[in-house]
Amino acid sequence: MKIKGLIAALSLLGFSLAHTAPIGESPMQIKTRTALVGLWAMQIPENNTCTEYYNFKSDNSVFIKSDQEWSYGRYQYQPTFDDKVTPALLTLNIVYDNNKMDCSKRQEDQSGDITRFAVTWKDQNQIAFCQEDQPKQCLATLRRVLP
Repeated sequence: MKIKGLIAALSLLGFSLAHTAPIGESPMQIKTRTALVGLWAMQIPENNTCTEYYNFKSDNSVFIKSDQEWSYGRYQYQPTFDDKVTPALLTLNIVYDNNKMDCSKRQEDQSGDITRFAVTWKDQNQIAFCQEDQPKQCLATLRRVLP
């Protein structure tokens, strides 16, 4: 019985080896790009002359520029299949903040801050950051600058 099991296992192994990529070649990899990747801008209501920029990279890094402040972080975007049932979610983890004045005229070191938003897509070029627990309560609207 053990020998039959071993023969069956070896024949399966031989079959799978026959259908793998040749040595030195890697199997085809599909890379996807989330709709969030790109440069986004947010006009600050209290200061119409200042725009805050969010640059979401495909490697899940994000760079944020707001007046004299700039920060760097990591993000995780979880899309949704039906935003009427559950919103897409965005988690921002700020790794570094230069602690300068931002567009809201606040100076606050946000290094280490983790923030989570519900993301509402108005169209492919406009999104809103909303409260995670109340996705209809939106805090900011961003428009796409670059794809």
